[in-house]
Amino acid sequence: MSFLSTITSRLQSFCPGKSQTYTIIDGPSLSGNGRGARGEQTLKRLADITEREGMKFSVVFSGSPFRDIKNGGKYRGVTVHFSSEQDDFTATVEKILRRSGSTSSAVVVTSDKDLERAVLAAGASVMRASTFRKAFDDSQQGKSRNGSRSRPRRRPARRKNKDDDADGREAIMAEIDLV
Repeated sequence: MSFLSTITSRLQSFCPGKSQTYTIIDGPSLSGNGRGARGEQTLKRLADITEREGMKFSVVFSGSPFRDIKNGGKYRGVTVHFSSEQDDFTATVEKILRRSGSTSSAVVVTSDKDLERAVLAAGASVMRASTFRKAFDDSQQGKSRNGSRSRPRRRPARRKNKDDDADGREAIMAEIDLV
């Protein structure tokens, strides 16, 4: 199952009757800390999914903008926001929700309890970052760039017969006799 079909079904379960959901991702919850190489790697992976499967995401990171991306700018189809040191991260996400127009069709991906409460109070839905991360990681694991599996599937273990054990013992005994 592709990332798109997995996550779309989960996102739409939060917003029944809505054909399009607006997804805002708490960058630090998804990437660990959201800064430096981990934040940029998460952003690149979200952009890969956006390009490959046509999903649209906004992601919010804390701190100053990355070197080539301005606050509110786009990176390969992903809208990127940064909450400054003096701004509250939750307030930044709430502003983005208000600008989205329809909070009832918005889903925020986070593991932050305070942010979760604020999002629910605003009328939007919440998806745990761990749920999103599982589909996110599964979409990358074992696949090459062209979508094919990079590792062959393991064959199921062959069941042993009692005769196999007897033949094996006989072969070992024959080897011992030679020595």
